[in-house]
Amino acid sequence: MSKKKNQKNFMVMLVLLPIVAVVVSSYMVYRGVENYISTSSYFKVRDLKVEGITDLRYVDVMKQEILGVNIFDDQVDKLSEKIKKKFPTFNSVIVMRVLPSTLQIVAKERIPVAVIRRDVFYLFDTEGVIVSSFTLSEPIDFPVISGLDNKLRVLKVGASYRLGVLRDVLGLAKVLRQQRFYIDSGLPRDSRLKITKIDASDPGDFSFYLGESIQVKVGYRDFENKINLFSSILKSLSGDIANVKYIDLRPKEPAVAMKKEASKR
Repeated sequence: MSKKKNQKNFMVMLVLLPIVAVVVSSYMVYRGVENYISTSSYFKVRDLKVEGITDLRYVDVMKQEILGVNIFDDQVDKLSEKIKKKFPTFNSVIVMRVLPSTLQIVAKERIPVAVIRRDVFYLFDTEGVIVSSFTLSEPIDFPVISGLDNKLRVLKVGASYRLGVLRDVLGLAKVLRQQRFYIDSGLPRDSRLKITKIDASDPGDFSFYLGESIQVKVGYRDFENKINLFSSILKSLSGDIANVKYIDLRPKEPAVAMKKEASKR
């Protein structure tokens, strides 16, 4: 009985020994390859290709941090989040390894659409992230959102704000930015009018201002169709735009109220 058991154990060993040898040798090869890859100068980052970043300062900062680092290093894996944290103007950053020694970075910058005024102007993108700030004395090319003072008390560059009314008003600001060309083309050539303010004091009934006094009532939904219609109304008004008191885009049949009764539409 013992003899048969020994024979069986011997046969098992004959089967297992080659398997163990293969596993051990494979592991040693793996560790050798891993060690070579992680230490070889062949895989050090020598070139950085960047798309979507227009400011060369960003590129210089990244080069200082990553050139010479092993392309498989954890530092490369964390590069995307590190860039987004350091530069909140980027919405997404994709880092791709191009072996043996090149990193390709594709960045998508956030789209700024409106500002909120406090001690400085805070510039918001379409997703509620503050991408930058600048002094009140600087000229601005974005509408100022008003009516949110009690809802957004503390503002900080790089922070993201998920307030529902802010999301909606930034949606309106985005459409206004996208259709800016058509809005401008509907104004007289010598006009200096532009969209200056978006009033969000009533979350269910937004309005914006063309210049300082021409109110455009737009409600809280279906912004694209309403702004398309607004562009057409501007073209039809032509030289009378300075005489407009307000434009109401909320009803099915938009209304245009004029300052002078004789010119009422």
